[in-house]
Amino acid sequence: MNAHKHRFDGRLLTLLFIALAVPSLSPILVARAPAVRQLELLFYDWYYHTLPRRRPDPRIVLVRMDDASLAHLPLASAAYPLPRQMHAQIVDKLRQAGAMVIGFDESFSRSVPAEDKSLVAALQRQGKVVVALEPSVNEGADANATTFLPPAPSLRASTIAAVDLFPRQLGRVRWFMPYAYDAISHKQYSHFAIALATAYLGAGDATSHNSEQNPLEPINVTTGDRGEVLIRYSIAPGRFASVPYSEVYNGTWEKMHDRDFFTGKIVIIGSPAALAERVDTPGGVMSALEVQANATQTVLQGSRLRHWSRTAAYLVSLLFCLSITLVIWQWGLQGGLYIIVGEAMLWMIMAQQLLLATGLWIDTVQPLATLVVTYLLTSATEVYRMRRVLQRVMPSWVAKEMMAANPNDARQTEEVEAAVIFCDVRSYTSLCESLPSQTIEELLRRYFTAAEQAARRWGTEIDKFVGDEIMLYYVERRKGWRPGQESVSQRAIRWALAMQEAMATINASGLAGEIGFRVGIGISTGVVRIGTVGGQQRIQHTLIGDAVNTASRLQEMTKELGCHIIISESTYEQAMEHIEVKALGEVYVKGKQHPLKIYCPVKIVESEPAKT
Repeated sequence: MNAHKHRFDGRLLTLLFIALAVPSLSPILVARAPAVRQLELLFYDWYYHTLPRRRPDPRIVLVRMDDASLAHLPLASAAYPLPRQMHAQIVDKLRQAGAMVIGFDESFSRSVPAEDKSLVAALQRQGKVVVALEPSVNEGADANATTFLPPAPSLRASTIAAVDLFPRQLGRVRWFMPYAYDAISHKQYSHFAIALATAYLGAGDATSHNSEQNPLEPINVTTGDRGEVLIRYSIAPGRFASVPYSEVYNGTWEKMHDRDFFTGKIVIIGSPAALAERVDTPGGVMSALEVQANATQTVLQGSRLRHWSRTAAYLVSLLFCLSITLVIWQWGLQGGLYIIVGEAMLWMIMAQQLLLATGLWIDTVQPLATLVVTYLLTSATEVYRMRRVLQRVMPSWVAKEMMAANPNDARQTEEVEAAVIFCDVRSYTSLCESLPSQTIEELLRRYFTAAEQAARRWGTEIDKFVGDEIMLYYVERRKGWRPGQESVSQRAIRWALAMQEAMATINASGLAGEIGFRVGIGISTGVVRIGTVGGQQRIQHTLIGDAVNTASRLQEMTKELGCHIIISESTYEQAMEHIEVKALGEVYVKGKQHPLKIYCPVKIVESEPAKT
């Protein structure tokens, strides 16, 4: 009972080890498997489409520097970039129209002294202005380091913010990073949307914004575990209030819109590049300028969208893995498969509902992947364990065939030539009566071990133990035999002689006392059917044929004839050139009509071949 309990607990500990190891290793494996992350993003897009669509925030207005505006502006050459004096007039006109915050999605990194003075004056009069930072190519030792080219010195009194902080995964923009760190200047810059919202909400002074402070401190914005801000896109592309740059400059916007169109608003002046660039998002394909507007709207409205933490991911994966291993431990692999399907369906439903109800984006692929990997590893462990168990109760090749066979087919036999052996302990009852049970157990252990070692030495395995009786057989197709090597009968006789030597060693130990430990062995060679037989619920591996019955009868006759090993005529004829025997004459064997010539092998007359 204690041994059984030990094995039972050992199995559980193995399964629990797998359940604990897989979630711990999954972040490392996922980092090396981009496909998992890509699938995760596709699931997010799928869940995102179930969210109710928001209307564009009326506090945001876009001013488009589009191609149509060029034809209506007083330009010597109809081309971008526009003169900075024109931008200065636009800022003044927007200030007069009541704009609260103005954002230039355009950088002014190159100083133009003749034009900067008027623009600087206009920016100072407006007060709350955000100017974009231009990404810079780093030609130093670290070419991948992030660095920015700041505006001209005269324009740096305004808030400066990074615009190119939209990571694209699978070609889509789903979030933005709230700040960027310049690897060269060691300064931290707010994202354009963060800077606009900060200035609008009055949480900071746009003209004196410290770009090195944490941009998330003055406002309340939800971030994910990696610091990202998930963008809550509006109802559809092209829905934000917008007006061409030329209409603002010429004052014709008042004909199309109310006088308070800009009053108290965030006005984002979009560059031609931002208008021309098309960006794929979960909310549809839109211009880069609209992405900026949606990012700003997300910060203003305090979107609850957020990605769950790595700690939560680990705990959920751990819970999944523990549940599947406990189910497999209790109800087997089939029960575990049902749990996987059920948990996968429930988890996807819960992931969609959580995003809808709370804005929490939980991973789908990674937890389910850890669940599947755990199931596969526990399945492999269970199959290995079952194979080991089967190999302890039947030959390994039989266990392998049964594991691969159709469990619903009970009849899987084939006809082969085999040398069948039965071996039984003599005076076993007397031994049990005269010796302690511990001694009997030790004698049987040595006896069975010797039988196993000899069987493997000559290319087979024990078929079964029945009490103190052993049954095994040799067939030509089994491991350890090749054409031209010894016949099955020769190897069976070698096994029998090796067993007699092993019994002599056991007797020399004195464990068996005065009675001694002796065995009787019967061997017969012939055609048998080998395989599995049984009913619908239970099957067993067995041999069927005359050679099986004959070998069993010959083993019984060793008691009467006083010979430790008796072989049949068929066995003798196959091995006669390689063995020395003592003829025992003809005997009638129960169940046979004609007498049977039997022999007692004495020794092998040829040298033992090298093991292959």
